[in-house]
Amino acid sequence: MPELIVDTARIRHNAQIVFEQAGGARVIGVVKGNGYGLELVPYARTLIGCGVDMLAVAALDEALALRSAGVDAEILLMTPLADEREIRTAVLQNVILTAARLENVRSVNAVSAAVGLSPRVHLCVDTGLGRHGFAAARQDLLLAAARELRGARIEGIFSHFADAAGKRLSFTQKQLALFLNACAFLEENGIRVGMRHIAASCALLRFPQTRLDAVRVGSAFLGRVPLKNIWGFQPVGYLRSRVEAVYTRAAGQNVGYGHGFVTAGETRTAVLSAGYGCGFGLSRENRSGGFAGAVCQLRRMFRQRTQPLTVRIGGTQCPVLGGVGFTSCVVDVTAADCRPGDSADLPVNPLWIDSSVRRTYICASGSGRTEQLRGLASSF
Repeated sequence: MPELIVDTARIRHNAQIVFEQAGGARVIGVVKGNGYGLELVPYARTLIGCGVDMLAVAALDEALALRSAGVDAEILLMTPLADEREIRTAVLQNVILTAARLENVRSVNAVSAAVGLSPRVHLCVDTGLGRHGFAAARQDLLLAAARELRGARIEGIFSHFADAAGKRLSFTQKQLALFLNACAFLEENGIRVGMRHIAASCALLRFPQTRLDAVRVGSAFLGRVPLKNIWGFQPVGYLRSRVEAVYTRAAGQNVGYGHGFVTAGETRTAVLSAGYGCGFGLSRENRSGGFAGAVCQLRRMFRQRTQPLTVRIGGTQCPVLGGVGFTSCVVDVTAADCRPGDSADLPVNPLWIDSSVRRTYICASGSGRTEQLRGLASSF
């Protein structure tokens, strides 16, 4: 079974860039989705070691797993809860709640009265993403809900950009204006909104005016923002697999399903024990419709043709032949010094790595020395 190697030196490198770009804004580390595939608890602890003092999650289970592991940093649950039992659990674990609709507010009030505690709350405003949040255009409803949060402490307010990585700059600017207007309206009517945050990784890097009091950063810590990398981010994770066998193939021999590749000459090939079943070779499919979606698909096909997928064996980049199988793949090792049992490093997006794949945290120093970490030292 292959393993996902997570290099904390690269996370620290990326974190330094993030803090520099954020300026004086507080950096909230988003660790949703099992820490973007890096494994929730060790990834969260690594970010805390980098200077992050507030985390954000998308599910209550994630917040509870962090608390169960002894993580005592502030945790914002960005998804509003409706079930009073779940709200009670979150409040007792000192998880910051999100209020996004009136029914949500009333449930928080009920729990506050029952447990005798004052829940910490961030208001969520929908400025154009169309997911959670009070509609920015209905400031009256937002104000009414904020006033109704009698037993809670409003400590922040946030929204989400819909296309901060795209070309529709005017839409991003409109969302920011709607958000700031909502914040100002509440303040003018006696509601202290606390910490304002709307920028995630792409907005942090592209639009300095969106940084406000805090920024929520996820993909930038992984070095995987969908922007031209002018900042020097480094991709964090890679899949390590073993070479199962090495063969010499004659010219004209097929490799892989569907006759996708035929050897042009005598070729040494290696079979690796990693395939798309554990996340290798997977990518996000663009589901945009119309002309824009078609262009994205053509670009993806062109990249596949002109930039073949490669893996690193020793110091040699070896191209994948015949596509990636479910549990294995074949690579050209004609130019590599390769033997069965050797290790191969495969480029992956940690998001697509199956949860059954072991995560191994290492710290690779600038001199190239690599030390495997057993647990996670608090010095990170």
